Amino acid sequence: MSEISHQERPARTVTHGKRGPHFLVRVLWYIFIGWWLTGISLAVGYLAGLTVIGLPLAFWIFNRTGTLLTLRPRTQTTTVVEANGTTRLSHKGAEQRPLLLRAIWFVLVGWWAALVWMIVAYLISLTIIGIPVGIMMLNRLPEVFTLHRN
Repeated sequence: MSEISHQERPARTVTHGKRGPHFLVRVLWYIFIGWWLTGISLAVGYLAGLTVIGLPLAFWIFNRTGTLLTLRPRTQTTTVVEANGTTRLSHKGAEQRPLLLRAIWFVLVGWWAALVWMIVAYLISLTIIGIPVGIMMLNRLPEVFTLHRN
């Protein structure tokens, strides 16, 4: 009797977005709250990021900046791996660069480049037409700051 071999199938990546509030609610949020609250949170996140202890708080704030600005939830990516009759779902993030490289980047470039990037992104997001570009830039702020991949 021969054994049936179960081979691992290639992983599938599924990207899905969450539904946020109605568009009109998001517009009102942006006009009355989002623009100034985002500015305050960016300042707090940047100051926290200058300390080693505050880096987790800074990343937590930076990863929610687009949602804070417009109440639009972030898109999530899920990897589905099927092997040996079982299915695993993985929500892990991107593979990170070596810690030493990230530390050197932060000390030499990241702290000031992130400040410039953050200010430009915030100013662009204050214009109605620039909101998509501003959010895209704000979503990449952790990578500019410490080469952290989302």
